[in-house]
Amino acid sequence: MAYKSANLISLFIQIHGLGTALKILFSGKFDGMDPAGRDLTHANKSKFQLQRSEIVALMNAFGR
Repeated sequence: MAYKSANLISLFIQIHGLGTALKILFSGKFDGMDPAGRDLTHANKSKFQLQRSEIVALMNAFGR
């Protein structure tokens, strides 16, 4: 039973990591940048932040 519980926790962390990756991808924060990293939009967008649990889940998802 403990093995099944560990698998469920691992699955939850992976799903949370993929959700964080999608959040970054669809945030629109990087839409107005050129390859050199300069901002092209001059629009005042809201501040993009990730929570600590999202960063941990993202690193764990990429680690698997």
